[in-house]
Order: sequence, then C-alpha cells, then structure tokens
Amino acid sequence: MDIDWLQKRAQIDPQKVAVIDSLTDRKWTFTDLNQRARKLAAYLQQHGVGVGDRVALFAKNDISHLDLFFATSKIGAIFVPLNWRLSLMELNDILSDCDPTIIFYDESLRVKEEVVYIGDKYQLRDVHQVAYEDVFSQKEFAHLKVNYVKKDEPAVMIYTSGTTGAPKGTLLSHSGIIHNAFFTISNWKLTAQDSTITIGPMFHSAGLFCFTVPLLLVGGTVILQPTYEAQLTTENMSKYRPTRVFMVPTMYYDLWQRGMIDYEALSSVKQLISGGAPPSQKVEQAFEEKGLYIQNSYGITEVGPNNFNKSKTTVTNKPTSVGKPFMFAKVRLIGDDGVEVKQGEVGELQIAGEHGFIGYWNNTKASLESFAGEYVRTGDLAYEDEDGDYFIVDRKKDMIITGGENVFPSEVENVLHAHPAVRNVCVVPFPNDRWGESVAAAVILKDKCPRETTELVKDLSDYALRFLTKYKIPKFYYFTKEFPLNGTGKINKRALKKVVTSQIKDGTLQHI
Repeated sequence: MDIDWLQKRAQIDPQKVAVIDSLTDRKWTFTDLNQRARKLAAYLQQHGVGVGDRVALFAKNDISHLDLFFATSKIGAIFVPLNWRLSLMELNDILSDCDPTIIFYDESLRVKEEVVYIGDKYQLRDVHQVAYEDVFSQKEFAHLKVNYVKKDEPAVMIYTSGTTGAPKGTLLSHSGIIHNAFFTISNWKLTAQDSTITIGPMFHSAGLFCFTVPLLLVGGTVILQPTYEAQLTTENMSKYRPTRVFMVPTMYYDLWQRGMIDYEALSSVKQLISGGAPPSQKVEQAFEEKGLYIQNSYGITEVGPNNFNKSKTTVTNKPTSVGKPFMFAKVRLIGDDGVEVKQGEVGELQIAGEHGFIGYWNNTKASLESFAGEYVRTGDLAYEDEDGDYFIVDRKKDMIITGGENVFPSEVENVLHAHPAVRNVCVVPFPNDRWGESVAAAVILKDKCPRETTELVKDLSDYALRFLTKYKIPKFYYFTKEFPLNGTGKINKRALKKVVTSQIKDGTLQHI
C-alpha cells in the first residue's frame, strides 16, 4: 500500500481546490497541500524529528492540522492533535506521556505560557506567526529525506479517556486511516464533487476522519471552520453549500433552539451525520419536516470512526438505530458469558476490520484488554433487530458523553475526593436536551463540615476547575448521608442516577 496518497491525488487533480479556510476564504489546491506537506516534512527533519517521533499541535481547526497530518505521514513521525480545551494539569499529563519533539500551537489559546510552565524541553512553534508560513515559501525541498514507512506503523495518536479516566494515546496506523476512508467512500458513496465543513474539533477522530480525510482522499473539498459558533456555522452553510455535514447533537440542538437553521442553505446536503449520541427527537422532527434527515452514527476512536450505514427509511422509522454495519466491518454482540448473543438480545458491541487501531501508547495492559482476538471491545451494549439494524442501548463503561465530549466519572471523583469537605463522592450523568448528558455529583460530606450551601457548591466547583476543564464540572450537586448499595456492597449507580435525575427534574437541586 502506498501511504503517500496525497502526492498521487495531487498528480490526478493538481488544480482542484482541496481546502478552504472559512475565516479568510483562502484556498489551497491538492498541489498546494502536497507541497506544503513536503516542505514542512523537510523542516521537521531539520529540527530533529525522525521515524516514530511525536509532533503535537494545540490549535483550533485550521490548515496546520492538515499540514502536520500529511507532513508527519511522509517521514514516519506521529501526529498528536491536542484538545485545546484541556486544563494545564490535563495537558501536562498528556505531554509527559507522549513526549513530543516539537509542539506547534496557536498563541491565542494561551498554551505557550502553560507549556513553558510545564518545562522548557519542548521546541515550540506558533502556527500563526510569519515564521510558520515562511516554511512554505521555500522554493526547494531537495533535502527532504524520504523514509520508507510501513503501512501498519502509527500515523496519528489521539488521546481519549480510559476506564480509569487517565488519558490514553490511541494509535492509528496509516493503513487503518486509509481503510476507514475507503470504507466511508464506498458505504456513504462519497465523490470528488462532495464537500464538507469541518466543524467538529480535529483533535477528535470524528473531526479528522468522519469526512475530512475521506473527502480529501476521493478528491472532494474540505472547508475548515475554527470551532462551532451558531452564527458562523449558519453563515458558512449558506456561503459554501456543503453536501456532507457532521455535527454532534449539541450543535444541531443549539441551531434549532436559536431558530438559526437555514433550511434553504441545507438543500445541497446529501447527508447529515450526528455522532456521540442520538440527536434530540424534537430536532430530528424539525429537520424531517423540511425533508432533511439526521443520520445517527456510531464510532469510537479505537475503530472507525465510521462503522454503520443508515438508509433514509431507517432514519425515519428507527431514529435511535445506528443502522447496519459497513461492508468490510465485522460486528458481533457478546454476552457476559463470552458467547455471541441471539438476535434481539443485548450484548457488548465488538467491531473488527482493517480500520481498527493498533493499541495504546505505552500501555500494553490496556491495549490487550481492548481486544478480543481481532475484535475491538467497545464497552457499549447493543442489540440487533430482525432487520439487521443495530441499536446502542447503554454503555458498559461509565463514560458520560456531554456535548460530544467524553467524561469519565472516576476522573471527576478523584478530584472531588481530595476536597477537604468531601467524605465520598459518586458522579453520574443526567439527561440534558442540549448536551445529551451532563455531569452531576452525589456527595457525602465529612462530619463537622459546612452543610450543603450555595457557598459550598461554588467552592466545590471552583476547586474542581483547578484540575479539570469546564465541561467536566458537575452541573448539580446532590448531598446525601449514604449511597444506595447493590447486593455486593458496591454503589448502585443506576439507583443513584434515578434519584438525582428525579430531583433535577423536580427542581430540588440547584443548577450551577
């Protein structure tokens, strides 16, 4: 397999517009994109980056993501896009783990001071400074040493939380990324005439690999939007008229709630994908009334992210289904006894295919636990109906998905446990029309500590914000003297979630 497919695409469609920056309307052809990648690859080699070295990026969606994705691929280095929403401590954990040779960053995201605080061993490059663009003004790149890169070697490392809440670097191979693109192109029928606006963050696999990379591989056009903003999204939909759109349910809901959906501008759209969680039924109905159908999708960083296809009929008749598995993606459902369940029964969803991940960076134990033979264990529970359509019914893991972002309860619990007033804490999700789910914390206070007051709630949240990013902070606190327990003496999270959700609906608990 020739992994340098960008060079081939540039030879086939040299003057075709590949990428557009929505803020400046600057355009790059496939030739431009390939030349930028070659020059940046040579620059990286000159600054000590070799095969297997990590190159990190801390920036909102812009051309630097594609520059580095393609440049590192050419020399066998590993591209590590970082979540720019992370707190300093979270960022520190990831940088300590992946130990990048160079960090590229956007000065406006205040990362320079934080990285310098973490340590001065990293080479820093601001992607919005003149010096960065100077790299691409070079007339020659003859000094680029072309490395032979094997298809199964890692190309990208995306950090995702594990069952312990600790960040894990998910290694995606060149072959896995290309096969995900192949599967997406063939199953979703992408063509060179298609275009997308990349709105979801490119530090997530969906932002990079749902439509962005597959469309570039097939010769389509990608419009880059820095981040989601309702007004900007509406304007860009009207201006660029994309044919393929991926957004998380929160974005669809926000546009609908604000009354900012330009249905006429969406008339060019062939496919609306929602990932992370099913979209709100109210939103789905509003779109369907205009002849538009939101396709509930399913994927995880470790496999895909594209795994299922859903017909328009299935979208209408089975809105919560994720559809049928992709051709070339193998899917099975396994019960607690390790045996495949019967149709209609619930089991753990496991997926196999050439689009799966390699393993986790520096974490052999977690890597081995994630596989059952050739299958990736998703940790999600699902069933298959009589038509072969799949439904995700619950998460075997405790992960909370809020606005498309993953939050592991243990991560939040570990922080709140350290607060001097807290004896015990249990974090649970509660349903939220806008975010899909939000975070709530059930707290048992220590003796002689202040009772549950507005000041205490604020103090708990302020304390958590010192260690966690904002979307992980509980929106409600439920104070109790004891937690419900199951037969083995463990906290019955399902019962606790029911109590917390009930009190939130009743208005008993104060929103933060």
